Amino acid sequence: MKTYSIIVILFFFTSVILAQENNAFTDARDAKTYKTIQIGTQTFMAENLCFKPGKGTYHAYEDEQKNIQIYGYLYDWETANKVCPMGWHLPSDYEWKTLELYLGMPQEEADLSRKRGEKLGAKIKSQKGWYDNGNGDNSSNFNALPAGAVLFYDQSFQFLTEKAYFWTSTPADIDFWARTLSYDDTYFGRSQFNKSNCMSVRCLKNE
Repeated sequence: MKTYSIIVILFFFTSVILAQENNAFTDARDAKTYKTIQIGTQTFMAENLCFKPGKGTYHAYEDEQKNIQIYGYLYDWETANKVCPMGWHLPSDYEWKTLELYLGMPQEEADLSRKRGEKLGAKIKSQKGWYDNGNGDNSSNFNALPAGAVLFYDQSFQFLTEKAYFWTSTPADIDFWARTLSYDDTYFGRSQFNKSNCMSVRCLKNE
């Protein structure tokens, strides 16, 4: 009886793991399939968005097609705020905080700016691809990649393999909140950026 119970338990956990690994969403607009991951009560795409909209400002890093396949497109804020497929949306600052708190960020740090939640950033950073071996453990399976950004003031491509930037939908004074990760630390960055910068998008499933 014990052997049977152990087999049933192992089968259950194996099924859960496989179901998590096989979760996916296909964007009907271009037939691109994205891995997805549930973290707490939220379901995120586990890849950067790489949909090419008809209107808006967006870039492949250094205009190289190969970079789209790895890192997705970099979008300005106005494009990012409406580019997610039906049933998904650009997460708000509050929804990012929900993720961070679930991963263990102290409540008193959640509303701070810049570097917060030391060591927690490693939980969403990919296990490879970061400059100078600044990889994470990716224990959340979010798989954040160092896709860099396009800077608004000179339209230059910067920080590939060094930093990740993710837009939120939330205004902050005259700018907008975003999340940042860097190769040389393990913090969750929360900073304000001009809406004309181009950054990565991670879509969140509607509840």
